[in-house]
Amino acid sequence: MKDVDSVSELDAFSDMIENFDRPSWADLPWEELAEYVKNLREKEDKFLVGTFQGHIFQASQFLRGWGEFMLDLAMRPAFAEALMDRVAEAHMRAFERYADTVGRYVDVIEVADDLGMQDALWMSPETYRKHVKPYHAKFYRFIKEKCDAYLLMHSDGSLYPIIPDLIEIGVDILNPIQYTAREMELARVKKEFGNDLCFWGVGVDPQNILPFGTPDEVADEVKRNIDIMAPGGGFIFGSNHNIIEGVPTENIISVYQTAAEYGKK
Repeated sequence: MKDVDSVSELDAFSDMIENFDRPSWADLPWEELAEYVKNLREKEDKFLVGTFQGHIFQASQFLRGWGEFMLDLAMRPAFAEALMDRVAEAHMRAFERYADTVGRYVDVIEVADDLGMQDALWMSPETYRKHVKPYHAKFYRFIKEKCDAYLLMHSDGSLYPIIPDLIEIGVDILNPIQYTAREMELARVKKEFGNDLCFWGVGVDPQNILPFGTPDEVADEVKRNIDIMAPGGGFIFGSNHNIIEGVPTENIISVYQTAAEYGKK
C-alpha cells in the first residue's frame, strides 16, 4: 500500500485489511479451536488465554510500510486515521465470531501492538493520544462488551508515558514489561501502576542475562524480579520475551527451577 495517495484508494485493499492477523496457516478454525478449549475448560483447572492479536498501529505499519506510515502520522494524519479505523473495524467484525467461539471459554483475550522501542515510544505521547489511542479504545471497548474476559495487551519497549492511557482504555494485563527499556524500571512501574494492572512477564532479561549470564546470575535476577513484583499480587511470572537460539540450556533450567522454588516463598 506504499503508493496509495488518498483515503478513497483504501477500498482497493479491503480484503488485505480484512484478513490482517488472520493467517491461513492457523492450526484450527475458531469453531474447532473452541471445542478444544471448551474441553479444557470443563476437564482441567487451567487459566486459559485466547490470542486474538488485533494489531492496529503495527498493522498499519505493515500494510503501508514502516517508514511511510510514520510519515502519514506526521504529515497526513487524516489518512493514517482512516487506515487505522478500517483496521479496527475489520478486527471488530472478526471478533464477533471469535467471541462466540473461543472467547466463550477463555479467561483472557490477548491483543498485541508494539508501541515502544528500547529508548522511546514509536511516536510522541501526544501523537499516540491524538491519532492512535482512539482506535485502540474503540476496539478494546468492543472486546470487553462482547467477552467476559480480562484484556491482555502485548507491547515491547519503553511504554511508561502512555501506561495510564492503556489503563484508561481497558487494558487489564500488560506484557512483557521490558524493564531494560527506558523508564521501565520495575520498582517504578510496580509502585505507580500495580493497583491498576497485572504484569505478565518480568521473569528474566532475554537480551542480556539469559543468553550471556551464568546460571547463578540468572537465578539472582529471577529472585530480584520476584521480590519487586510479587508483593500484593498482580504478577504472572514469565520470560520477558522469546528465548532466543543459543541460550545455554542450564540457564533456561535455572529460570524455571528458581521461579518454582523461590516463587513459593
